[in-house]
Amino acid sequence: MHRFTLTVSVLSLLISFSCNHYSRQEKADHENLVICCYDTIDKHHPTVSIDDISYIPLETNDRSLIGSINKIIYRNQRFHIFDRMNMKIFIFDEKGKFLSVINKRGNAPGEYVEAIDMDVDNDDHVYVLDNAKTSIVQYTLPAMEYKIINIGLHCRSFCCLNKDLFALSDVFGQKHTQSKLLLFSTKEPAPSVLLSPEYEGVNESRLFAVKPFYRSANKVYYYKRFAPIIYSIDNEGELRPEIKVMSDKYLSEEGVRQLEEADLTAYIQEQSHIKDIVDLYENDAYFLFRTCIEPTMNYTVYSKSDKHFSSFLYDEQLNGCTQIKGVAENKFIVELSHPQYMKKIADEILNINIDEDSNPFLVLFNLKLHK
Repeated sequence: MHRFTLTVSVLSLLISFSCNHYSRQEKADHENLVICCYDTIDKHHPTVSIDDISYIPLETNDRSLIGSINKIIYRNQRFHIFDRMNMKIFIFDEKGKFLSVINKRGNAPGEYVEAIDMDVDNDDHVYVLDNAKTSIVQYTLPAMEYKIINIGLHCRSFCCLNKDLFALSDVFGQKHTQSKLLLFSTKEPAPSVLLSPEYEGVNESRLFAVKPFYRSANKVYYYKRFAPIIYSIDNEGELRPEIKVMSDKYLSEEGVRQLEEADLTAYIQEQSHIKDIVDLYENDAYFLFRTCIEPTMNYTVYSKSDKHFSSFLYDEQLNGCTQIKGVAENKFIVELSHPQYMKKIADEILNINIDEDSNPFLVLFNLKLHK
């Protein structure tokens, strides 16, 4: 018994020493880099819970029917909701009242053929990435005036850093990803590469690509696949390492190439390695993320005041909700579209009538750390 206790203590000490050693080494290069020792976090006994939850029913009418919610951006007291399936962007006010919709699918000037992503700036411009035309369309609301920004590149995602500067992710050619992250400026003759793929020549389109950009108000976070660093990008295009997620569970280059050769089902079912780090959001008190090794609703949370990592699991208050999809007024946003739980909230909390065609609810909540 004493020997077992000693062994566990020594192992814990070695893990702790390893993280502290890397912390000093990394901070020599990046003073404010936060080190997360992911494998040592107790994920079965969360110390963070839900606090101050509220519900926003999105108005339903003939013009505002949402097919799917792929992205939510809250800016300028408005929710901008991207329905990629129908290539529409719905705009609601902070109480869920429908304001307008961008529905410009087509080949005419100011229209888009293949809308795959969207973003919003502080001046209420909405940007749509049209991969078919290798361009970004800027819409000015409410007049719906437009401007075409020709980027001449195929990519899988983007974000607007300022009205003349855009970050493009996963710029690809015929066979593989050419650049993981580059800057496109309307004022420069050629884009500049910020990051290359972790493993050259891998066709990441076969590996269930997830979105790499996450916006929390004016802060944009980015994650490069198969690597430990979470970055931020400022409005001048400066890339800054923010968090290093240390773990023994990342896929090796050999493992990535083996999964590339397998089918998509094999990639999704692989549960022993970290394949992606997603849902990178923050408010004033917390930064959180989720690895694609954990169950869908298991998050790692960094307390900015305590400078400590812990885990957060959904409880019954978020039954039927999706993963976290954004931040609004310092609260995290999830989507509630499960009919049973929508009916329960409508009857018991909101006191409203809904039917099977009603738009989803947005659920906003904060977090509370138990010390």
